[in-house]
Amino acid sequence: MRRLRLAIAGLALVAVGIVWSVASSGRAHLPRLADGVTGLKVRPSVVSYTGDGSGFLGGFDGTGGRNFGHLRWSRWTKTQAVGSGADWSYDRCGVPRKGCVPGFNASAVTVRAFRPIEGRFTRLNISYRFKGKKVLDRRGLRIVNAGQYGPGYYDWYIIGYRPSPPCVQGRKQVACTT
Repeated sequence: MRRLRLAIAGLALVAVGIVWSVASSGRAHLPRLADGVTGLKVRPSVVSYTGDGSGFLGGFDGTGGRNFGHLRWSRWTKTQAVGSGADWSYDRCGVPRKGCVPGFNASAVTVRAFRPIEGRFTRLNISYRFKGKKVLDRRGLRIVNAGQYGPGYYDWYIIGYRPSPPCVQGRKQVACTT
């Protein structure tokens, strides 16, 4: 009788382990996205994509500064992720403009991550409107080796823009004139 109870208990533990492993395996194998701050995540709420802290993808539930809100992910599969929210861009007012106040400003954005390699998305398309024109900001993921100073980090580099906003010419960022 004791052997029967031990066998049933053992089978129950195996069954629980199988159910847990199947339930968690779906998420464990999804590609992750570099959030630009803490590393790689599935469905990150915020993504820093400029490398200098001047651009964050988040949500309109944020206020800028230290709170960029939450991206809303409508789809996250093994091949791509699609989301929407706010593009928080920092305006330094480098060129004097009437009424310019330095700080973060939000505009509506659509985000598409794709091209998974080794469990992480390596391309990021950011679509938004600038002065009434639709802009596509295309980014690629690279790993920057910090050498003796640390383990390195992920960085979203510029692949290109369509059409070019006034602050970017080709791949070169230039001073804004408007």
